[in-house]
Amino acid sequence: MKKSLGFFNNEEIFEYKIENKKGLAVTVLNLGGVITGIYTPNKDGKKENIVLAYNDLESYFESPSYYGGIIGRTSGRIHKGEITIGGKKYFLNKNYGVNSGHGGNIGFNKRIWKVKESKNSLELTLKSLNLEEGYPGEVDVKVVYELNDDNELLFKITGKGTEDTLLNITNHSYFNLSGDYKKDILDEKLKITSNKILKIDENGTPTGETYNVLNTPFDFNDFHKIGERINNKDKQLELGCGYDHTFMFNGENNITIKVEDSLSKSQPRGKQRYKNESFKCWYIQTTGIWKTIWIENVPKNYIISAQN
Repeated sequence: MKKSLGFFNNEEIFEYKIENKKGLAVTVLNLGGVITGIYTPNKDGKKENIVLAYNDLESYFESPSYYGGIIGRTSGRIHKGEITIGGKKYFLNKNYGVNSGHGGNIGFNKRIWKVKESKNSLELTLKSLNLEEGYPGEVDVKVVYELNDDNELLFKITGKGTEDTLLNITNHSYFNLSGDYKKDILDEKLKITSNKILKIDENGTPTGETYNVLNTPFDFNDFHKIGERINNKDKQLELGCGYDHTFMFNGENNITIKVEDSLSKSQPRGKQRYKNESFKCWYIQTTGIWKTIWIENVPKNYIISAQN
C-alpha cells in the first residue's frame, strides 16, 4: 500500500506501508529508503511509533540527522575523506568538516529508490555511478525491508560493483521505545557484552586505538540506564557528546545487545534483539543531543531482528 506525499526534484515521493498479521506496521519512503514509522502496540494495545520521524516531508530533503534513512555507500566517518584501494588513492566529498561521512553530500538517504511491493516486504534498488561522491566503480544496490509474523523487521542488503570499492550500508533509524516520543531514552536500560570501544578524536573519527571500558561510563556489561553516567567526566564522552562510539564484542559466541524501556517494564516492545552473524563490532549512538538509540553493525552489511 502506498500514498503520495509530494514531490522532490520533480520526483514523486511515496510512503509505503507493510503490516503483519499481529498488527505491527512499518512505513518507508522511496526517498532515501527512510523508515518513517515502526508502529507497535503498547500494553493497552494502542499502536505507537518507536522510531523518530520528522513532522514534514521537506525536512527529509536535507535531513541533517539522517532520520530513518539508508546510509551509503558507507556509514560512519572516513578520515580526511581519503581512501586507498588497489594502490590508488581516492578523494571523497567532505561533508563532516575535514571528514567524509555517511556517503558524502548526496548519500543514499537523499536518493530516490525504485520500490517493488509484495505482501510483507519492500524491495528497494538503485544504481550508484562510478566516482559518485568520489567512490570508484558502479554499484547496483538492493535493500529489502521484510516484516514477518514473529514481529521481526529484517533489513537485507546486497550490492554488486564493477570495481573494488567500499560498501558499508546501514539504516539510520533512531529508536525510542517509549512510543510516539513520550520521553527521551535516558531512563531506558542498556546492556552490551563489550569490554572495549574504539577511541575517537576531536572530529569524531575512530583512531584505531582501543579503550578498556571496565569500570568506566562505557561499561554496559550489566544493565545501566543510558543517562546514568552520560554526564560523567570522561574524555571520550566529551569527544562524542555522549555515546558515539564503536563497541567491540567479547567474542562471537558471547554477544548481547538489549534495550529495555522503563515505561514498558515487562512489555515485549521494550526490548530489541540482534542475531549474531559473526559480527565483531557494533556502533552505538545514544547522545544527549538526540536522546534516542541507534545501533548498527560494523562492518558486515546485514541486520536481522530489530524485534519489538
